[in-house]
Amino acid sequence: MAKKGKKQQQEYSGGAPPIVPAKRITWPKLRRRRELTPRLIRGCDVFTVPGALSAEECEQFIGQAEAVGFQWQGSGGPAKGEAYRDNHRISVEDNDLAAHLWTRLAPVLHPLQAGNRTAVRLNPNIRIYRYSPGQQFGAHIDESVAVAGGGRTEYTLLAYLSGAPSTWEGEEEAEGVEGEGEEGGEGEGERGGEGGEREGEGAPGEGVREADGGEGQWRREKEVAGGRGKGGGGKNQQQQQQQQLVGGETVFYVGARSQESFEVSPEVGMALLHRHGARCLLHEAREVKTGVKYVLRSDVVFK
Repeated sequence: MAKKGKKQQQEYSGGAPPIVPAKRITWPKLRRRRELTPRLIRGCDVFTVPGALSAEECEQFIGQAEAVGFQWQGSGGPAKGEAYRDNHRISVEDNDLAAHLWTRLAPVLHPLQAGNRTAVRLNPNIRIYRYSPGQQFGAHIDESVAVAGGGRTEYTLLAYLSGAPSTWEGEEEAEGVEGEGEEGGEGEGERGGEGGEREGEGAPGEGVREADGGEGQWRREKEVAGGRGKGGGGKNQQQQQQQQLVGGETVFYVGARSQESFEVSPEVGMALLHRHGARCLLHEAREVKTGVKYVLRSDVVFK
């Protein structure tokens, strides 16, 4: 890890990958899904939602992202006080996609509370990450950010687009698209939050349990973008995509100095949600051994 951090520091250029105009991308139309049920891992602080996306939708997200083109993202590494990071990503501001994803997940997310605030929508800053063999994201903590139009993010939303076959056993409606004929979420049409302000709010509200370790135990590692890094694409990338994903688990560490940890393995279409900001557990994305890991990222906004 130390050697990688040093190399990463040398490659780091400080430039963030540009935001892709939403009009350039044709996302899949999300059909309504029934019986989405959360699986609690650490109370309401960390839980999964199998079947949040269908396998077909995941393939379409991957195809559109690859068509746009990923850019490498790194960090200054531990020597700069940042988590080691090596992956590729695209970023897009898309209120419509955020609203459709929210409509899909609202039955699960809306009951969540943080203090006296309730989950109201998703951050329209949508990111898709790609991890090829050898790439990973070291131990870090996600920061809470203020979002334009009011509200603040309190949960990270990760939707795995690749991984093991889905274990979801619900039903997909034959007709109907998420968000059609419905009003968008609160704050629709406004840009999502940027930056990385530190969350310092008081005790969590009903259904949200404070993570072990408390505030200030770990440095909050910003997701700092890097310059040029490992390449991707072409026949080599296609061959990697066809391989079964091995590695890439999301690992959470409990407590400031505890060795206790638990992990979540990527599953196609499964969403992973976890608290971030002051109540975030230290976590990392393990190195991908074979295959390619794709993840869609947004944040849950509370108001």
